Amino acid sequence: LLGISENAFEATDYQVYPNPVIDQLTIIAKDLHHISLTTLTGTKVYECIVKGDSTIINLECLPQRLYLLSILTDNGIRTVKVVK
Repeated sequence: LLGISENAFEATDYQVYPNPVIDQLTIIAKDLHHISLTTLTGTKVYECIVKGDSTIINLECLPQRLYLLSILTDNGIRTVKVVK
């Protein structure tokens, strides 16, 4: 069972690029409200309230590893794997 419907987001409802990322990650989603980035162990390394449809976050200072990006919009929450 999932906490939200898988249909809440369609693949075209958001864009996260480049992935893998070197320094700057672009996030585009309609009615974007909040983003957070955590390690696989659950440590939050970035969090931001967003007003609008896009944002760019600087990940230059983070070590190379796999992260989980949570994107909150009017349509719900989407979690995306991000490779640094």
